[in-house]
Amino acid sequence: MENEEVKVGSESSSGAEQQTAVENPPVTGAQQPSTNTAPSGMPAAPVHAQAPTVSVTVGEKKTEEVHHVYQPRYKRVAFQVVDFIFWVGSALLLLRLALKLAGANASNDFVTFVYNLSNKPVGIFKDIVGEVKLTEANIIEVSTLIALLVFWLLYMIAKKLVMMMTTPK
Repeated sequence: MENEEVKVGSESSSGAEQQTAVENPPVTGAQQPSTNTAPSGMPAAPVHAQAPTVSVTVGEKKTEEVHHVYQPRYKRVAFQVVDFIFWVGSALLLLRLALKLAGANASNDFVTFVYNLSNKPVGIFKDIVGEVKLTEANIIEVSTLIALLVFWLLYMIAKKLVMMMTTPK
């Protein structure tokens, strides 16, 4: 089925304006996706539905609106928890990388705190590759870069698992 086009014309003092809207056709009969009910009693998103879009053309300008599909609260919270853990961990590892690169004083309390907090995830990868020394104080710690890459991969896997666990069958 193709999109239907709706034209709306209006006259104004500056001339004729024409507005065209492309709407998604209604889903009927056997094509209608199955729906489920959210814990709050509100209908949840259709199982295999795509968010409907509406395209509007005014003269030469074309805009699109995407109408978001309702997601259950537990699904949003699960994604927010995974995102929070990833961004806090990534910020810690990036801060460690920046402090090492800047040659920060290791006897400073804040620097010691950051190094101690990030030693566990970075320590696993310490012996894989050595450090790149720019000067005596300035170091590119490759093990931190590897830890960031592995952390990102774990993040992507966690997001897929949450999606699989929270999507109704």
